[in-house]
Amino acid sequence: MSDIKFSCPQCGQHITCDELAMGQSVACPVCQQTIVVPQMAAAPAPPPPTQPRITINRTAHQPAAAGAPPPARTMPTYRTFTTEPEKKSGVKKAISIAVAVIAFGVGGYFGFNWVYHLQQKTNAEMNEAAKNSGGGEMGETAAIYKTLDATDPDKMHTPSYSDISAIRVAHRAAANRGPSAAADENDDAAASSPGNDLPVVAPAWTLDINSAKIPEGRANGTITGTPFVAQLIRFDAAPTYQVLRLTQGSLESPDREVLIYLHLKPGETPASKSLVFASDSHGATNPSITKRWKTDPKYALQSKSYTAGYALEIEFSSMTPGSISGKVYLALPDAEKTVVAGIFKAQTNF
Repeated sequence: MSDIKFSCPQCGQHITCDELAMGQSVACPVCQQTIVVPQMAAAPAPPPPTQPRITINRTAHQPAAAGAPPPARTMPTYRTFTTEPEKKSGVKKAISIAVAVIAFGVGGYFGFNWVYHLQQKTNAEMNEAAKNSGGGEMGETAAIYKTLDATDPDKMHTPSYSDISAIRVAHRAAANRGPSAAADENDDAAASSPGNDLPVVAPAWTLDINSAKIPEGRANGTITGTPFVAQLIRFDAAPTYQVLRLTQGSLESPDREVLIYLHLKPGETPASKSLVFASDSHGATNPSITKRWKTDPKYALQSKSYTAGYALEIEFSSMTPGSISGKVYLALPDAEKTVVAGIFKAQTNF
């Protein structure tokens, strides 16, 4: 007895059964849908015998008598339906592996970024705490970088440890005593700064240095359209540059200020020197100018730098240990016509 092989028309499952099940309804072992077992193609009839066959001593087959009941039909036996094992697709397996690799890579990338930014935030908080405490090497270095390196406009020189050491003497005592002592020192310096008892004479803005006039009063003017009076004035030197800093407010958090970076020769002192730079002057010896201001006391300082186009005149006079006197005129080529001019006596770190 031969087998019948066919596929479920609903789910495509391969099924094998006896030929006795042809034409009968069965349930698919996978999708449980009722299907009809298809008929097999009829086998070709055998050719007729070439010679008549003679029956000897046999009873010839007699047709059934009319009206006799038909012989009993023997029901076929069925075998258990079997299904072919489903083959795994190589494409699906490859896709699953690729998705897993991509998911792992994306998770690793974002995890690394999260850890990196968390570390950066922690470091920033530690630096801020050390800076606010005012004590130790970190707080002192942060203060110096904030006042000098962060305002160096042309970045011709990034202060090294030796540069910081050259300026450190002027800041050490206040830094070691903490923020409140530094604020008190700023107030004392402003109150005792020579020239603060001079009258305030507003200067006129002009980019023509030949017609510029330095008023006989304390250094003052306007920065980005806002009135400015120099309360604290410093002249600090590093190995490759010197900076004249005129500040309104505290040194640590000024409201407005200008910084004039000079590039004197090694070993050259500014005493008794007169420096004049016209608006069309260019060159490596040109000072770099930075103006800094707050649009609101709650906001951070804004900054803008100039390497040419300004009018500048500085007259240094007497120099004593810890201080230097002089006059200054500065007009910037900005839309607000920033101008600072007058007499100054600056504290120094040499």
